[in-house]
Amino acid sequence: MRHRHTLSLVTWISSVTLILAACSDDSATAASNASSASATSSTAEPDSTVKRITAPPTTSAVAEATREEDLHGAALYLQTCHDALEYFDAFRELADMAGEPFDAKEAADGLLELARTGGEELRHDLEASGDLDVAAADPNEPTWEEIPKADRTEIERAIYAAANDDC
Repeated sequence: MRHRHTLSLVTWISSVTLILAACSDDSATAASNASSASATSSTAEPDSTVKRITAPPTTSAVAEATREEDLHGAALYLQTCHDALEYFDAFRELADMAGEPFDAKEAADGLLELARTGGEELRHDLEASGDLDVAAADPNEPTWEEIPKADRTEIERAIYAAANDDC
């Protein structure tokens, strides 16, 4: 149980980084993050759930969109929903493997709470436990409060839709 919980928390941290990168004013940073994350995803072993979950899911559409302009409105909603859907699919798979039900609302609430708080406390807890070597947050990425309210609303809607497998 602790192992599954830790994986979920690590995944949420990775998701927060991806979400904030999509909203970042620095489109080159977001494209770079998407590009490096995509390379990580492609090296995952087929049966390695841990590697698939901890590598942020991306598509070339993310890199293209962030190169041209920041994502807002419907484009932000669709990209966030698509990216989060991959995470929640992995959560469902883990829950199924553990013989436990997947609680979509709880999973979405947890991801959004980490997005709102930046996950600093969780990052420190994981480092202190010695379970994982967690990279520090990128200081160039915006905080939740720095993201425009309209974009935060789109992100929230997309996260709940993805958790309910409704993108």
